[in-house]
Amino acid sequence: MIRWLLAALLLLTPHGTRAQAVLADVTDPLVAITTGFSGTEVTVFGTLEEAGADVIVVLRGPGQTLKLRHKQRVFGLWLNGPAQLFVQVPGFYGLAATKPVSSLLSLEDLNQNRLGLSALQASLDPVRATSGPEVLDTDRAAVVSELAKRGLIVQKPEPIRLLAGRLFKVNFALPSNVPVGPFQVSVYAVKDRQIIGAITTPLITSQVGIAADVHDWAYIHPLIYALVSLSLAVLMGGFGFWAFRAR
Repeated sequence: MIRWLLAALLLLTPHGTRAQAVLADVTDPLVAITTGFSGTEVTVFGTLEEAGADVIVVLRGPGQTLKLRHKQRVFGLWLNGPAQLFVQVPGFYGLAATKPVSSLLSLEDLNQNRLGLSALQASLDPVRATSGPEVLDTDRAAVVSELAKRGLIVQKPEPIRLLAGRLFKVNFALPSNVPVGPFQVSVYAVKDRQIIGAITTPLITSQVGIAADVHDWAYIHPLIYALVSLSLAVLMGGFGFWAFRAR
């Protein structure tokens, strides 16, 4: 509530001083992921300086490397073919705008700033292409489609509503499988098909409590973690077998 009041006060900035074209922030810059984490919402809010301007809000997650394989038929068997590695793929990508982004900016500006699913898809470059351009385009589309199925790519269909022509608020739903690491909230003020201002705000998703301890231990001692996990699975299986046999 206090942050919304501060945003409203920005509307009272004297016209004699040139304010920033857009100001924005997030309600909670730290998302704590515990063992019972089932997802959460991130709220981005802010204000536009110029009346009649539009706004585009993008929430990008930490970059990750994804491996894509094609099935190949070898001597009557379907086997995995060469891997296509895509690097710096956003672990999460959320987009919202007052209008469809294709009507707000030129294709060049959209691709340069990776705004929209088409621009995001075009920006996915493999480490070393293992197929031709047509198959590569299909692979890029498959990566975007798979992340969208997991809830990690979201393009909000409803437009952002501007209150008093300047104030805005956007909610992004982070699923339970959201990656851990630094996120980036980018907000663009757009007018006459030009970006007149932009601001970037950090957001962190971090594991806390027992979840963080287990996560760190698994990375520091992967072999021990694997053996302990296997031992617990065997013990639980044996206990279950004994319990049902006793009945």
